Amino acid sequence: MYPPRRILIADDDPDIRTGASDLLAGTGLVVLQAEDGTQAMELLNTDTPVHLALLDLQMPGFGGLELFQHMLDHDLRVPTILWSGDAGVGVERFALDRGASAFLHKPVPPKILRQQVLAVLESHWGPLHP
Repeated sequence: MYPPRRILIADDDPDIRTGASDLLAGTGLVVLQAEDGTQAMELLNTDTPVHLALLDLQMPGFGGLELFQHMLDHDLRVPTILWSGDAGVGVERFALDRGASAFLHKPVPPKILRQQVLAVLESHWGPLHP
């Protein structure tokens, strides 16, 4: 039996956050939601394991890059997908060079989001289902 995988979706847009959560919960994942960077930071620093973080680049509190850097600094080893509706190639390259698993440009088609999340989870943690 494979344990459920937990993902953190941090996005200050409630429609995007809820839509992504609904989409990914339908794959059997346990989805934690954060409406800003501060709440995401709190969830990342608990004893509840997070198997993947999906972080919006621009949020109140801490942005996605700041959260990602915190994760690196504290050796949290959580695969991370960053996404944004207005990031340039330089920001994308910076994140990927630092070890982000992927960088997505909003709006992300549901099929692509699902594929990317599942691919990153499987590459880091192994098969999701027996």
